[in-house]
Order: sequence, then structure tokens, then C-alpha cells
Amino acid sequence: MRKKHPVVICPVPDSCEPLMEYETIFNNAFVGIAFTRNRVITRSNPRCGEIFGYSPEELNGVSARMLFPSDTDYELAGDAAFTALKQKREFGGEVLMRRKSGECFWCGFSGTIVGPAATAGVVETVWIFQDIDDRKRAELALASAHQELETRVEQRTARLEAANRMLQAEMQARRRIEEKHQGQQAELARMARINTAGEMVSSLAHELGQPLASMLNYVHGCLLRLATGNATPEELRHGLVQAVRNAEQAGEIVRRVRRFLHKRPPEKRLHNINQVLNEIAAFLDAEARRQEVTLRIRRTERPLKILVDRVEFEQVIVNLVKNAFEAMAGTSGRPKTVEISCLESARNTVVVAVADNGPGVPPYLRESIFEPFFTTKDKGMGFGLAICCSLIETQGGKIRLGESWLGGASFEVILPSGETP
Repeated sequence: MRKKHPVVICPVPDSCEPLMEYETIFNNAFVGIAFTRNRVITRSNPRCGEIFGYSPEELNGVSARMLFPSDTDYELAGDAAFTALKQKREFGGEVLMRRKSGECFWCGFSGTIVGPAATAGVVETVWIFQDIDDRKRAELALASAHQELETRVEQRTARLEAANRMLQAEMQARRRIEEKHQGQQAELARMARINTAGEMVSSLAHELGQPLASMLNYVHGCLLRLATGNATPEELRHGLVQAVRNAEQAGEIVRRVRRFLHKRPPEKRLHNINQVLNEIAAFLDAEARRQEVTLRIRRTERPLKILVDRVEFEQVIVNLVKNAFEAMAGTSGRPKTVEISCLESARNTVVVAVADNGPGVPPYLRESIFEPFFTTKDKGMGFGLAICCSLIETQGGKIRLGESWLGGASFEVILPSGETP
């Protein structure tokens, strides 16, 4: 049974109106008010009873211990309050307190010493209480939600960082694979050029032999005239000039072959398409004469530039022209013609077409000729057109089978123009 402490009621003078006003405020305040003496409640207002679930009479004369959830909470609060009240005469905060029903709730409080501190060992204090449970629980819920959100953000960030690291590693691996693939493709293209040059070796040897033979003839003629003593300076000069021209012609042939076979990384540059086609025609001239084919070039009316790797572009056109030569190998009784034409197309593109008057491509082969390993040649490996397509795709273009104005086959190389729109 709870022990009641005696309630001390001070007599109030009959003529003290301020005290009556104080009583009115005390009884009608919207906050709980309680007086304590040495932590025993001596008086409380109705609102204080409502907050804790007691009637004012039930609170008066009892220990403040009954307002706390546990002895530990009561002792901690008492020690903190005693220290603060002794130093600053006031103390406040927000703590969990207990109602009569046993329910714990958040309560805001503040206390102030009444009269001299600790007079004769007695500490009298007035306390103000406010029920802040709804606000405090909302704050705690908000803080919990905020913490949960931060945790989720941290987890999400960690997952994104892990995914980003994996993506970067995958991109680096893919880049290495692409670089390796490009290297292999470049080497395969070079081997194809070597194979092309090997197939043209007899034509190249004949083409190279003519200027070398002429050069030797002119040099020997000059030596004979010098030996007989009948040489005039003008005759010697003419012979040496012709020998030099033939040597330069031979050197140009060697230069074209070396550049065609040279191993180096692809390098895109702006090139005049007419100059490139002239170079290709000069390279293929001996082979065309050997196979009795008329090779014609239809150039653009104005200088037109394309952004390509020159060697790879030349390799594609040379391969297409050689295919045309081979397609007409069995043609007899009529002239054999291959024409390389260039025109500026719509959408800022350039079309270089290789057309012939051979048998053409049968309809049932039109969908297969660009596939790897497909060939119509007895000793072919089926890499030629596949390599050509790959090389042109790396230049940003494509190859398609068109309609030949000469009656045979026509292959069109479509490339983006290097001209500024």
C-alpha cells in the first residue's frame, strides 16, 4: 500500500486577491504544474493529473517515483535534476514517463527551485509538464525513416558503385577484345593484300621489267657512244634523261607495291577520290593488259574528298576489280571492260562502283556472296568480299550489289563524304 506523506497547506490571508488569481491560473493552466519538496509531490493542478492519469488528490503527498518507468530512470533523473538545480536553479528536458495505466509516454518538463536552495536540507521545486508523446514519436518515426532512407541510399550507392566497377571492368575487357580483333583484322587484311600481290606477281614483274629494260638500253647506248668517241653532250644528256625517267617509273611501281603491302595501323585521312582512283588504275594497269581487259575510270567533275584509310580503301577496290577480271576470264568473242566510277550521292555520301560486262551474279547467289567462306572459285577461300565488307564498315560505309550499266555485275562502295556539309 502506497505511503501517503502529510500535506502542508499554508493559510491564505482573507484579503489576498493576487493569490486568488494565482489559484485560477493554477487550476486552469493547459500544462501540468506540480510542487515538490524533496521529490515528494505536495500539490498539483488538474492538468497534471490528466497528463499522468491521476486525480490531483491521488498525486498529492506521494513520491515522484510513481511518475517514472523504473527505479533506474527515477534515480538518474533525480541526480541530474539535483545537480542542475543546485548550479543553475533550473532544470528541464524530455524523458519517458509513466501514466497510472502503466503506459510510458514522452513528457517535456522544466523545473525551478522555489525559495532558497536547499534551506535546512529542504529542496522545494515547481515543475511544469507537457505531454509531447505524439510529437516525439513523430520525430522518432521521422528520424527512423530518415535513417532507413540513408541506409537504403548507402546500400543503393554501394550496389551502383559495384555495378559501375563491373561495367568499367567489362568495358576494359571489351576494349581489349576489340583492339585484339582490330589487330587480327588488320593482319588478315594485310595477308589478303599479300595474296593479291602474289596473284599479280607476273603482271607486276612484267610492268617493272619494261622500265628497267628501257633504262638499261639507254645507259648501254650512252656507254657505247662514249666508247666510240662519237657521243655529243646533247645525245648523252637525252639518253641519261630517258634512263632517269624509266628508273623513276620503276621506283614508282615498287613504291606502290610496298605501300600496298606495308604493315601499319589503320589511319583515316582526307583523300581526293580522283587521285586515289588514278593510283589504283596505275597499280592494276599491267594486270588489265595481261588479261586483255579495258580498265576505265570515270572521275568526279569536281575535286571530292573522302575520309578513309587509303591503303584499306585501295585494297577493297583492287579486290573488286580483280574479281571482275576473274569473272570475265572465260569471256571470248567480245571486248572485256571494267569501269570504276565515282559520284556524289544524296545524304552527303560518295559512291564508288566497280562494274563489268561479264556474266553477272546469278539471282540465287546474291544473298550469299558477302558471307565468309562462300566462294565460286575452285581454289578460293571465301574471304575476299567478307574482308572488303569488314574494311569498309570500319570506314563508316557499306558495300552492296548494284545493277551494272555494262551488263554484268556491279559492286557499290558507299562511304561518308569528307566534305563539310
